[in-house]
Amino acid sequence: MRTGALVAGSAAIALVLSACGSGGDAKPSASETAGGVSGFNAATKGVVNPSDKKGGTLKLVNNSDPDSFDPARAYYAWVWNFMKGYYVRSLLTNEAKPGEDGLKLVPDLAAAMPEITDGGKTYTFKLKSGVKFEDGSPITSKDIKYGIERNFATDVLSGGPPYLASVLDQGQKYPGPYKDTDANKLGLKSVETPDDSTVIFHLKDPLSDFAYLLAMPAAGPRPAGQGHRREVR
Repeated sequence: MRTGALVAGSAAIALVLSACGSGGDAKPSASETAGGVSGFNAATKGVVNPSDKKGGTLKLVNNSDPDSFDPARAYYAWVWNFMKGYYVRSLLTNEAKPGEDGLKLVPDLAAAMPEITDGGKTYTFKLKSGVKFEDGSPITSKDIKYGIERNFATDVLSGGPPYLASVLDQGQKYPGPYKDTDANKLGLKSVETPDDSTVIFHLKDPLSDFAYLLAMPAAGPRPAGQGHRREVR
């Protein structure tokens, strides 16, 4: 599902590069003749170079190095797209549709969209049943929380997006899980895990963008108490 969105994004990059080097009498692009969209940022409006063929090999090309493949450190948008398409999942994700429809958030690891209470300050999620890491171990609410807590360990995982930490710390000055003195390494007070399938986020103030922060790779799960990355499926 998400692979289609990545294909559209990579096709858009190729299209822009082609346009930069074209002359004034350039011929119509393949996407124009095939019924697709074309032009600057074409993949934000529809499918570039649509095809009715299935299977084959997907090749991703980029002209810059990734900043990091650790979700707590990565900040490049194209790296986020790669992560979300291949090895990082989160409670919510963007719907795999081109154009404005792709801005809509839908449940991924969550069973449904969150229950929002307390005037927009409390978000409660239930996890889907049966979601697992690539080794077959189940993903629990504690893994979601631990993945988010890693964003606070900026002395170890530097350079990543600061949004979750700035919203969820709320004056606690949480040092991250590697310096966490809590016995279970789950000391971030604004995120609760009352059972293995429930995650509750408490905000200091209502934030309409909060759900979008949870769709970032930085909000993906990590095996609780472990520092390395494991894929989820």
